[in-house]
Amino acid sequence: MPNLARRPVLTAGLVASTLALAAACGSSSSGGKVSVSSTPSASGGGALHVSSFQTQDQANLAISSGRADVGMADSPVAAYIVQQSHGAFAISGQAYGTAPYGIAVAKKSTLDKAVLVAIKDLMADGQYYAILKKWNITSGGISNPQINGATQTIQPATSPASTTAATVDSAAVALLPASLKGGTLKVAADASYAPDEFIAPNGKTVIGMDADLAKAIGTVLGVKVTVSNVTFDAIIPAIQNGRYDLGMSSFTDNTDREKQVNFVTYFSAGTSFYVKANGGPDIQTLADLCGHTVAVEAGTTEESDAKAQAKKC
Repeated sequence: MPNLARRPVLTAGLVASTLALAAACGSSSSGGKVSVSSTPSASGGGALHVSSFQTQDQANLAISSGRADVGMADSPVAAYIVQQSHGAFAISGQAYGTAPYGIAVAKKSTLDKAVLVAIKDLMADGQYYAILKKWNITSGGISNPQINGATQTIQPATSPASTTAATVDSAAVALLPASLKGGTLKVAADASYAPDEFIAPNGKTVIGMDADLAKAIGTVLGVKVTVSNVTFDAIIPAIQNGRYDLGMSSFTDNTDREKQVNFVTYFSAGTSFYVKANGGPDIQTLADLCGHTVAVEAGTTEESDAKAQAKKC
């Protein structure tokens, strides 16, 4: 089964402004796009054109301006895009390929073990669930985080009877690399994927579910936390070269990515299709993409799924 992809979306006011820009500018703005097309198949579905963009915002603009027919994003993000579009976009079909999100950590480090303990603590004291509730995320929470859980069976979260403040856990602190103890945990996120991670109204602060969870993890580990806005497909290389300590950007934990970094699972989501509410195509499955142009963010599993489907059309 195809895996869900991870990719960003427009923030609250930005969806409306992007739609307005599309109306004003037509299809003149292509913003770093790479296109991949299939050849029409004998079965008659037609070629599938995959347009990849550096940000989800650019992908959404392609749909609103008519340069693409369909968008793909993680289910909570697609739902947010539709909500913030005020009737311009609609979900098409059902989400597919539910898979775990993972916090990316460099291999050959004990940081993944420290983060796992911290996540379990936050689930036990109720802070994990409080963060999901704050961002109106009503599904996708899990209760069984683990390291490199690409094939794990997800156990849904259940709300605790009470919530207590997060506190430092000495056992988790003991697992930190010496260079991080009492220091600063540097977190990378592509802040274009609301409500998971996006830019605050001040134009610079990264906010959202992942940013709040990163800060809560820092509390348990007794360290400060900085969250930087980094292009999605640059995050894993930046974890590998040590520029950042954690990648918290709605990463789907899959076996290919586990070859590059370790993951601590903490959430789950599927991939959803979204289209223009008026006149958009009816997309129920990946096979229905044949004959259409789909807009995706570069480096995501949605992009991989769309390109794999293009070969079948």
